[in-house]
Formats: sequence, structure tokens, C-alpha cells
Amino acid sequence: MTQRELPRMFRRITLSGIDPARLKMKTVAVFGVGGIGALIAEMLARVGIGKLILIDKDLVEEENMNRLGFYSEDLGKPKVQVLKRRLESIAELRGSQYPLAVDAYFVNIFDFELLDGVVKNSDCIMLALDDLDARLEVNSYAIKHRKVLIDGGASTNGLRGRITVVKPFEWPCLGCYYSDESIMAEGQLGEITCNVSLPTTMALIASLQVDQCLKVLLDKEGVVPLILVNLEEEPQIVVYNHMRRRKGCEFCGGDEDRRKS
Repeated sequence: MTQRELPRMFRRITLSGIDPARLKMKTVAVFGVGGIGALIAEMLARVGIGKLILIDKDLVEEENMNRLGFYSEDLGKPKVQVLKRRLESIAELRGSQYPLAVDAYFVNIFDFELLDGVVKNSDCIMLALDDLDARLEVNSYAIKHRKVLIDGGASTNGLRGRITVVKPFEWPCLGCYYSDESIMAEGQLGEITCNVSLPTTMALIASLQVDQCLKVLLDKEGVVPLILVNLEEEPQIVVYNHMRRRKGCEFCGGDEDRRKS
């Protein structure tokens, strides 16, 4: 397809080396569609991802109005349903040759009977959950099915964040970081959950998560295990290229039988 034949919304995207024709064949699951996850899903829809699977258990509340992604008319509605409708309106501009399928699940991760299948059938897993146990639950399935998982979150003051890329059995999984014997001290990563929501930090984290996801899906260079963001003073983005898995990790700890299974 020539540049002129592309939907107009994609023409400038291809100039950056992003290929919607390849992306339309990909499926991405987004776990948690709050201040970070909603932006992740919308960005992916706007660059040509063929299928998005949205999983979240929350309704839109007034406290969500301090971030991007939701509006007053969305109050009281499931976040996944609101986002699904928004993405489908974007899909109308993509044209028949670039359809977008959106599956939305209003469910708690621990009650989600389709979790195994969703992870297995996705090309990349995006995490934007507050709850550590839920993140570790998805992490375990990503390792089981050898799926790249990209986790993002902000610190308790809302001014710092991190993006963690998990390549099963190659780079540390989330269990390697979040344990008493972690290879990184908790103080370096900041707190695990976010009590403050700033649209500035969240938009930056979501953008970096999507950047890493697109590089994975398009087999581009530049995917890294860990990115730390700090907006407390002057903006800082620090990349960690060499991270070691934690020996004995209960999720990915180098067990040869799990690695070969």
C-alpha cells in the first residue's frame, strides 16, 4: 500500500518508521485502564494495533478526573466499557483495511477465568495495575507462555515512575524486583503503589511503555529492561541496560524444567 492509499491518520506515523500494516496483525492485552492504561490503549489504537484486550475491575470515579482518559460523562461506568466505546470511535477512521477489535472485561484479575488464554494469545502484555499481587499474577502467566510483559507505574508522590520490560528467562521478571531478596533496593524504585496521580508523569510513563511495546512488536532495537523517570526537579530519564535475574526467584528463578516446558 502506498503512502497515498493509507488512511490519513497513519500517513505521518509511517514517516517515523512505524508500520501499521504489521501492527494490524498484532494483539496487545492491557491490564488496568486507569490513568496510565487508558493512555496506553488509546496510543496503540492510534498507531494501528489490530486487537486490544482491556481488563479492569473499576468504575470511573471523581478522583479519576485528575488524570487523562476519562470525562464527567463517564462517571459511574466501568472503565473498560468507556474506553472500548472511545477506541471504537477512533477505529472508524482507520478504514476497512485497518480494523480494530476491542475486547473489554470488567473483572477482577483473580476472578478472570480467561486470564491464561488472554496472555497466551497476546503478542505483548501491558501492565498498569496498582495492586502488586495482581501484577505478579499476570507476571506468572507471561512467564508461562514466554510473553514480553511491560509494566509501568508511578511513585507515591506521583513525580517518579518506572517502566519494566520482562523478557521471560532472559531479563528479570517482576518477582525478581519485588521481593525481600530483590536485586534492586526498594528505595531505588520508589514505592510500589501510587497514591498521587499526576497526568504529566502518567502520560510520560504510558508513552515510554508504548514505545517499548512498538519496538518489541516491530523487532526494533532499543528495548531495555528498566527505565526510571524522575520529575522531582529537572526531568530525568535513566535507562538500565544490564539487569540480572534474581537467583531462586519463585516466578522465573532459572528452573530448567520450566524454561524448557
